[in-house]
Amino acid sequence: MRRATTTRTSTSFPTDLWRGIETDRKRRGVPRSRWLQEAAREYLARHNEAEREARYFAGYEAIPDTDDDFKGVARLGAEALDRGDA
Repeated sequence: MRRATTTRTSTSFPTDLWRGIETDRKRRGVPRSRWLQEAAREYLARHNEAEREARYFAGYEAIPDTDDDFKGVARLGAEALDRGDA
């Protein structure tokens, strides 16, 4: 089984941002490295979700729904109701 590895880094922060990080992590009682890891994970998750959402909406803009699309869905729904499927 492959072991997880870590990488050390040195990063500079503006003083006010650093103070905010330190205040929050001390209040929560978490080590600095864990705090920064959690922040990075949340950032990546949020931005990945935003990118997926942007691609989703871009697809609709590229190929917009038409009235015929909605009529077809309504017709299929009505047919399912008539059959007792819904």
